Amino acid sequence: AARREANQDRTTSMVDSDMEWMTRPDPIAQNRGNINDGGDEKAIISDMNTSIATSKIKLEQERLHLVNLELYQQFESSRRWMDYHSQLESHYVTPMSDAVARQRLKVDGINAGRMEEQEIAARKIRGLTGRFDQLVDKNHRLGKAIAGLEAEVEGLRQVVGVESMQGKSM
Repeated sequence: AARREANQDRTTSMVDSDMEWMTRPDPIAQNRGNINDGGDEKAIISDMNTSIATSKIKLEQERLHLVNLELYQQFESSRRWMDYHSQLESHYVTPMSDAVARQRLKVDGINAGRMEEQEIAARKIRGLTGRFDQLVDKNHRLGKAIAGLEAEVEGLRQVVGVESMQGKSM
């Protein structure tokens, strides 16, 4: 029991001394890395020891922090990330994907209806174009026939006119 109390006292004193070192300012860091050359040798050694101890404590704290981060990354973040990912997927991605699929079906239905209407209109336009071409051709032939008949009538008028003139003079 005495030994345990001694160890506990020693551990407590080490923690207390670490706390003391942690709260002590680093004299070399405060002087921006300059060592007081003009001062007492004992003061320089004391400052260096203080600086070394402070640096060791800071280094150990940083190492422990990094170890904790690694442990957190390894054990906590992947599970949390997967939980968060599945939550996002179930609350946002899946409903949005379903909505997009429904919308695409509607759009595809509308597009199919439009395409069918356009194909019907295209067939109708092709039929009307053919009918128009036939009517233009018929009109052209009628125009030629009329011109031919007018020429024939004029020829007949001249023949009749010539004969009627010959008949009047006689």
